[in-house]
Amino acid sequence: MIEKLAVAPSRERIEFVRRLWPAQPRQLAQIQVEVRRWLVSIGLTGETQEDVLLAVNEAASNSVDHAYPAATADDTVELIFWTEPDTVCIEIVDHGAWHTPAAKSERGRGILMMGRLMDSVLIHHGPTGTRVLLQCRLPEDPVGSELATRLNGAGGHAGTPIAISLTSAEMRVLQLLPTHLSLDEIGEKLCVSRNTVKTHVAAVYRKLHASTRTEAVQRGREFALFERSLSALELQR
Repeated sequence: MIEKLAVAPSRERIEFVRRLWPAQPRQLAQIQVEVRRWLVSIGLTGETQEDVLLAVNEAASNSVDHAYPAATADDTVELIFWTEPDTVCIEIVDHGAWHTPAAKSERGRGILMMGRLMDSVLIHHGPTGTRVLLQCRLPEDPVGSELATRLNGAGGHAGTPIAISLTSAEMRVLQLLPTHLSLDEIGEKLCVSRNTVKTHVAAVYRKLHASTRTEAVQRGREFALFERSLSALELQR
């Protein structure tokens, strides 16, 4: 079942979509396809899109795997998608039973991951089921724009302005480079894999024209990239 208010893609207008799927594991891939289509329709692409997709997949997987212990053909997962002027909102709804995640369980890590990826995660559960509301701010003024301004103002190397755009994920990794945490420990703190951390570190080195961790930290300090607190960068929510 689909309900849609058809409007032109714009951050100044409201998009609304409601869609229902059977609560079956094989439906998760189709949910991802549909959510990606919604996000593209409002111009949300790149890393922010991937963050939203991952968070939605975690919430939908929890519903499919845990909400309906005695699965029937009537079990459903519902997604409600809408936009506000500067925020995209997706609510994942099931009508099963809530099960409190065990300590250090994979499901518990999934909820933690959603919190790292989204600006807001609200979970409400009761006799009629569980509702997970994910909210993500639309990137109007990316971190990279601020960084480019700082670098341009400083004149870059040899008096040549340099435009650098660090993504929010790269900024989160950069904040942890001055610590003694290993790449594995950084990945655990940010709820991402070691390979993902390596990818972000390589991008930071390239964009800051650094060849070592120490050099990247030095460059970050030169341009006051450590002024933001960890909470402001959403390492803690």
